[in-house]
Amino acid sequence: MARFFSPSRKGFFDEAIHGLRELTVVDQDALDLLQAKCLEEGEESDACMLLSLDPPTRSVDNPDTLIPDDAIELSEADYAELLGQLSEGQELKLVDGRPAAVERDVPVEEQLAAVRRRRNRALASTDWTQQPDALTAARRKLWADHRKALRDLPAMLEKAVKAGRPVESVKFPDPPKD
Repeated sequence: MARFFSPSRKGFFDEAIHGLRELTVVDQDALDLLQAKCLEEGEESDACMLLSLDPPTRSVDNPDTLIPDDAIELSEADYAELLGQLSEGQELKLVDGRPAAVERDVPVEEQLAAVRRRRNRALASTDWTQQPDALTAARRKLWADHRKALRDLPAMLEKAVKAGRPVESVKFPDPPKD
C-alpha cells in the first residue's frame, strides 16, 4: 500500500486507511477484442491463451478514496524520514515539487512567550534561595542577582526585538555556580 503527502491538507495519507487511489478493473474493450479474435482464430490461438491466463485490465480513479488529488506518493524511506523530522519540530513544505521538512517559522510572539514560561519556571524553582535561613548571606545575594536578571529578561528581549535582533541573541541568565 502506498503512502502520500497532501500539500493542501498538510498531512499524510495511506491507501490502507484512506482507500486505494486507483482501482484495477477489467478492460472491457480489450477483452471484447480478444474474445472476438479467439473466436475467429480458434481455441488454440495466442489470443485465447492470453485471455485464459491474464484478462486485460486498466487502472481507474477510485471514486471512494479519501486521498486528495494533490497528494504526492512517497517511498517508505521518504515517509519514515519525514515522519522523524516532524517529530523533531520541523514542518513539511513543498520544495521543488516534493515534500521536505524545514525549520518551523515560529512567530516572535510565540518565541517571547516560550522564554517567559522558561523564565517563570526558573524563578519559581529558585524561590527557596531567598529564605533567610536557606543560604549564607553571600550565596543568597548571588541568587538574588540571578533572579533580578531573570526578571529583567522580558525587557531585554523586547529591546532586542525592537532593534531587529533575533530572540536567540539574548542570553538566558545562568544560575550561580555552587
